[in-house]
Amino acid sequence: MSDFLSCQENKRMISCPNLAAYYSLPIHQKEKYLFEENVRLFFQELVSFESGDIVGPLKNAFWTGRPIDEVPGGLDAGLYLCSSSWFVKELIRNPGSSSALEKIYLQERLSGAMDMYFREASSARALINRLQAVIENSKEYCLEYVRKTDRDMHLLNLGSGPGRDVIKMSEDEELIRERTTIDCVDIDQWAIDRGKELVAKSGIDNVRFIQKDFRRLGHLGLSDYELVIGILCPLSHENGVALLRKFRKYLKPGARILAACLLEEMLEKDFFTAWLIYELTDWKLNFRRSGQLRKMFEEAGFVWLGSFTEKKYSGDTEMYEIGIGEA
Repeated sequence: MSDFLSCQENKRMISCPNLAAYYSLPIHQKEKYLFEENVRLFFQELVSFESGDIVGPLKNAFWTGRPIDEVPGGLDAGLYLCSSSWFVKELIRNPGSSSALEKIYLQERLSGAMDMYFREASSARALINRLQAVIENSKEYCLEYVRKTDRDMHLLNLGSGPGRDVIKMSEDEELIRERTTIDCVDIDQWAIDRGKELVAKSGIDNVRFIQKDFRRLGHLGLSDYELVIGILCPLSHENGVALLRKFRKYLKPGARILAACLLEEMLEKDFFTAWLIYELTDWKLNFRRSGQLRKMFEEAGFVWLGSFTEKKYSGDTEMYEIGIGEA
């Protein structure tokens, strides 16, 4: 409860202009999001779980664009949702939490209306599809690199979490296991421990974990390929460019980077989920227009080689732009 209250006290003006624009939509344009099947089911579950009025304040805050704690009954509704939701509590504790992503990737069943809603949201499907797209595209590039150059490869996975992407790549392809050394860098102890557990279960030996701030890597050696998958999503354009400039220094000349960002399409397709996450956790995400990632790459000194969305490899969502650059 105190975490939710602190979150409300710390909330500032919406920093993402695209998210702010959706907040300002007229009611008749917002209504379509409340009529989506998963949202209607969520409201039905809330009514069955809780005798008090939770749905009314949620709709009021969503329609008016006012902070949830400023509408009648909104503070109590927010406190209830926080206390009854594992996801909300985890995201308040640690925005971008690896443990939250793991539950989505594994499609673990959780009790409670809020957590069941998050699990089934199209934004959650997009995360799973993004993971698969990164795995498939990176496998293609790593295999091509090793076969063409006949050289071993070093891959740097920054903000890796438990490293599901690179572990799966290594499990799938013997050539990657034999010729690619992979360093997963994350500051989260839980993510490091979980990654080591996954590596032990898989039996591979080419993936190692380093618990460290990825902004201060020191002397790991220059890499041939770099994954930057979840890091840019909450950052402003300026901070994203500054971080990409730093990451370019970790790469050999001509090496490749793969980085992902959220697209404004997530708001178009699943605004209610984005609204819930911001209102309940104050996790500040940036929803960018297509083409903005290219500008970030080029300002950071990378040569832009193109981009794709998660839809290229799997599924029914198109909410992430995944860019390819050359150092």
